[in-house]
Amino acid sequence: MDSIIINNKKNKEYKKNEFTKNEYKDFCEERLEDFFACTIIARNYVINKESNLMIDTLAIDENYQLVVFEYKLGKFSKLIKNGLMIIDYINENLSEFKLLINDLLKEEAKNVMYYPRLVVVGDSFHKYDGYSISKLPYNIELINMNLYNKEIVLLDKKFVSRNIDLTNLKYTLDGFVKNLFDSLVDYLISLGDEVTLFA
Repeated sequence: MDSIIINNKKNKEYKKNEFTKNEYKDFCEERLEDFFACTIIARNYVINKESNLMIDTLAIDENYQLVVFEYKLGKFSKLIKNGLMIIDYINENLSEFKLLINDLLKEEAKNVMYYPRLVVVGDSFHKYDGYSISKLPYNIELINMNLYNKEIVLLDKKFVSRNIDLTNLKYTLDGFVKNLFDSLVDYLISLGDEVTLFA
């Protein structure tokens, strides 16, 4: 059964909108800064012409960390595997991405942390997706994004990896503290309903 949101006060039913892959990607990219506080660096960036492997969206977040966005529709997809291949490619070809970002950001490029964060945005995830990323030494987030009646967007962070390799990170002090705090908050939230966070 498709997801349905019902407004009890107005007795109005909100049905999930259907997208093609390109429509879904375009919808997310147009709102990337609002939804994820990220600035787009490149779209459809090809990293392997033989296999046609490319980065859907390459971005920088508000802490100057490199972020790879991949988009999926449906429960079955190779995007997590592709995302890991992309992360490995970036780590092995840092000079390529430093040149790209230096051209775009100029002076601000010195603040960029080149250890990438992978964000997979999709309309549905399986519990085994979360289990698999929890075992990986990468910074990975799986986020549900659905649109209802073309007016309500539902964002839900489904899974966050816990094992993050910090050895290759180039931090400013502020970036390090913020990333450490975010990781701690994500971990506490993952413990379940028995943990309550107060702002």
